[in-house]
Amino acid sequence: MCNAGKTPPELRQECYKEAGNPRWEPFRLTYELLDLGWFDNLYFDKGGYNEQNLWVIQERGFHHHLMKRLAAYIKAHRVEFIEEPLEQW
Repeated sequence: MCNAGKTPPELRQECYKEAGNPRWEPFRLTYELLDLGWFDNLYFDKGGYNEQNLWVIQERGFHHHLMKRLAAYIKAHRVEFIEEPLEQW
């Protein structure tokens, strides 16, 4: 159970009970049930101050590599993706 006193299925049901207008708060309450610190540590850049006391990226996160690979995949497999004009949505 999370701090709302509800189970994840109950929070999900509450989030989507109004069709076309999902509620953010019940969804947000499920975050604490996920232990994603390991993902954040790998995905995001690590920064810190250098010798000149300037904030710099000390280690690049995995997201740079992932975005390059994703872009290459999309370019090579365009037919797998919906390509309709936005005004139809």
